[in-house]
Amino acid sequence: MNKKILLFLLIFLIIIVLIIVYSAKGHNQSEFVRVYGIENFSPETVQGTGDYFLIYPRDLRVSQDFTLVKEVEKSGKVIRKYKIFDGEFSRMLPHQKPNNMNQLYISFFGDTAIDNYYFTYDIPKKSFKKVNVDYFNFDVGIDHLMHYGNDIILQTIMSHKTGDQNYNEKIGGHNVSISNATTKKSFETEYRRSPLFAPI
Repeated sequence: MNKKILLFLLIFLIIIVLIIVYSAKGHNQSEFVRVYGIENFSPETVQGTGDYFLIYPRDLRVSQDFTLVKEVEKSGKVIRKYKIFDGEFSRMLPHQKPNNMNQLYISFFGDTAIDNYYFTYDIPKKSFKKVNVDYFNFDVGIDHLMHYGNDIILQTIMSHKTGDQNYNEKIGGHNVSISNATTKKSFETEYRRSPLFAPI
C-alpha cells in the first residue's frame, strides 16, 4: 500500500513539475523586451538573431501606446517581442526610392500632432533615425515622402505660408505645400490641385 501511495505521489510531483516548467516557458515567451525610443532599436541594442522584424506601429485608435516589434525566423516562429515606447513614432507610411534601395523614408498619418519631422530606416544597419525639418516658420505636418530622385521631396498637411490648412469654399478644395528638404525650397499648390496619394 505504501508503494502505491509513493508511486502516486511521485507521479503527482512529476506532473506538477512539468506544469511549472511549461508555464514558465510559456511565460518567458510572452515577455517583451522594452526599448525606449525607436532610434535605440538596433541590432547592437537588441542582439537580434531572427530573419525578419515585423513592425506594428503605435496606434492610439486601438489604445496601443507602444510600437510592437516581433522578431521572427523564416519559418514564422517568433523568437522575441519588443515594446518600443516613442511618442513620435506611430502609424507610418514607408517609401523606398529606386535610386536608394538601402533606405526607407517614413512619414506618419492619422495622429493629432502636426510635427516637422520624418524618420529614415537604414536597411543594412537595421536602425531608425529621426530627421527634423527645421526650415519652416510653422508646424506644417509632413504628410508623405513618396517621391523619386536624389532630393528629399515632401508634402505638408498645412500651408508653409500660413501654417493653416487652407480651404476655399468657392472652389471647394484645399491646397498644400510641396517642399524640397534638400534645397529648403517650398511652393504652395493651387486649390484642388494637390497630388494624389501617389509618389510626387
